[in-house]
Amino acid sequence: MKLTIAFWLFLQAARTTPVEFTSSDVADAAEALTGHRAHMTHEIRRVSGARVTGPAVTLRLTRDDGASSVEAGVAAITFLEQVPEGSVVIAALDADKGFAVFGASFAVLAKARNLAGFVIDGAARDSAVLTDIGFPVFARGMAAGSAGGHYRVTGTNVPIQCGDLTVAPGDYVVADEDGVAVAPKARVAEILETAARRQREERALLTRIAETKSYLRVLTETRSSEPAAAMTQDGRMDDIAELTRLNALYVDSVAQANVQQFETILANDFLCSNSDGTLVNRAEFLAQTGRGPKLIIEVGDVRIRVFGDVALIHAQTTFTLPDGRRGRGRYTDVWARRENRWLAVSPHVTRVM
Repeated sequence: MKLTIAFWLFLQAARTTPVEFTSSDVADAAEALTGHRAHMTHEIRRVSGARVTGPAVTLRLTRDDGASSVEAGVAAITFLEQVPEGSVVIAALDADKGFAVFGASFAVLAKARNLAGFVIDGAARDSAVLTDIGFPVFARGMAAGSAGGHYRVTGTNVPIQCGDLTVAPGDYVVADEDGVAVAPKARVAEILETAARRQREERALLTRIAETKSYLRVLTETRSSEPAAAMTQDGRMDDIAELTRLNALYVDSVAQANVQQFETILANDFLCSNSDGTLVNRAEFLAQTGRGPKLIIEVGDVRIRVFGDVALIHAQTTFTLPDGRRGRGRYTDVWARRENRWLAVSPHVTRVM
C-alpha cells in the first residue's frame, strides 16, 4: 500500500481522544434532528482567539441615536458581571451592523470572569488587544466606531436573532474556524449524541477513502453493507471503523513483511490457509511473513460484515513483486472479538500471477 501506517494510527488515536465537536458536527446533527438550519451566516467569523463552546447568554441592542452611551455601557457591564463562567455571550444589533459592540475593556472583563467568548451580529474593535489576550471573538468584522450612543440595551437573556438564526438562553454554541453552530437547549443531549456518531462515521469514511482512493467506491460499499446494519447492536460503526483500520494494518504488514506489527493483531490460535493450499499456524505464519518479499499491494472491493463477536472481511487485491511481476487475488479473513479486542483468527488467501 502506498499510504503509511502512521496515517491509520493517527485516525485511531483521534477516535480514542475525548470528543471535540466542530461547528460542522453540531450544525449537521442539529439540522438533521430539528429540520431547521442550525448555523449562523458565514459573515460571522472568528476575529480573535480560538474555538468556543458553551451555553448561550443573550444581549439584544436596538438602534437609538439618542441613546446614552453611559447608560448602555453600564447595562452591558452589569449584564456581563452577572453571567456564569463558561458562558458564550451572544450579542446582536438590530440595524446597522457596522458598529463595534465589544472592545478591549469588555474582552478583558470577560476573560477575567472566565467567560467562553463573544459572538456578535455586528462588529468588534481593539483588534490588537483582543489578539494579545487571546480572547475568542466571532463577529462580522472589526470597526473603529462604538455602538455606544447609537444603540441601547433592550433585552438580556431573551431570544434574539443573530446571524440569521434564533438563539435562546441556554442553547449550546460551538464556534470555530468554520463558523458558528447552535443546538437548541431542549435537545442538546440528543444533538451531541448524534454529532458524536456522525463524527465517528466520518472518520471511518475518511479512512476508507484514503485506502481505496475512490469516494464512489466507498459510497457503493456503504450502500451494499446497509442490510447488515440491522444485524448488529449499538456500536456497529465503531466496529466497522476498527475493523477497517485493522484490515489496513494487516495488509500493510504483509506488504512490508513486518512481523512485529503483525504480532499485535493475530490470535494465539491463528491458522492461515495460504494461496498454495498449505495451512500454517501463528508461529509459522510469522516466520513466513518475515521471509517474504516486500510488496506493493492495492486493495479494493472491501466488504466487512459483523455478526456479534465474529466478523468477516472480504476483499480483492492487486500486487506487484520486487521484480516487477504483477498479480491479483482475493482474501477472506475471519476476525473474533476477544477481551474487547478484534483479533485475526483465520485468513484464506487466493492469488493468481
